[in-house]
Amino acid sequence: MTFTVGGETVVKNITVIPKDFGTVEIEAEPEASEAANTEFRNAVWPLYEQPAREKLWSGGFACPAENYMTLVDFGQTKVTGGKQGSKSNSTKLYTIPGDPCRAPANGVVVLARNLALTGNTVVIDHGCGMRSYLYGLDALSVSEGQSVERGQAVGALGEDLTMDFKLGSKSINPWLLFQTSGGLFWKDNDGCSATVPFVIESLRKWRPRPTSSGRRRRLPVRCGAHQRCRWPAPASVRRTTRAGRGSSGPSGR
Repeated sequence: MTFTVGGETVVKNITVIPKDFGTVEIEAEPEASEAANTEFRNAVWPLYEQPAREKLWSGGFACPAENYMTLVDFGQTKVTGGKQGSKSNSTKLYTIPGDPCRAPANGVVVLARNLALTGNTVVIDHGCGMRSYLYGLDALSVSEGQSVERGQAVGALGEDLTMDFKLGSKSINPWLLFQTSGGLFWKDNDGCSATVPFVIESLRKWRPRPTSSGRRRRLPVRCGAHQRCRWPAPASVRRTTRAGRGSSGPSGR
């Protein structure tokens, strides 16, 4: 990686170590029909490439379910009948039917409809390419194009909820977002219309070394809209582990 510190260009090698999220036993899911997969791809996949709007959220995100038990957690390897499958890119929660499904943060509803593959589905665009995908609601109470605030009900929960938080097309660990200080960092750039989020999870194994003054060095990262944007490296943030966390979702996401 090449970056600039105090006007000096430095080249450093960074080793990224994969994290072991563990495994989880799940029951085999019935294979989805081609029609259901096609409907999902046509409705959801185009959202991954939508241009980023301005930042709409402030502070940490909220878990869509207030009362829950985690069934499958983000990053866990799914095991069915003793055979290991893929890693989960989403989080599946056991929820209380009828409880409100809350908007994780301020944003605009870009999808609110029933899909054969995922049931009642809500997608909220929070800006900066950050979107929350909520699947399996019992009922919907918002419509596409509607602005929502953090904690506002977007529908009613059923027996389980699958949530997937994506930065563009890449799923990220939701638990970091729910921290009080927020697991999503950004910086507005002078002369740049884009606000690019900096996700700690993507650099969870990298820790910037303090300089002689005790301050951490800054790591320039280019955004897609402005070639000279620079972003400060985030301070170290430890993920706390709760018992009972658990993520999964239909194939094709």
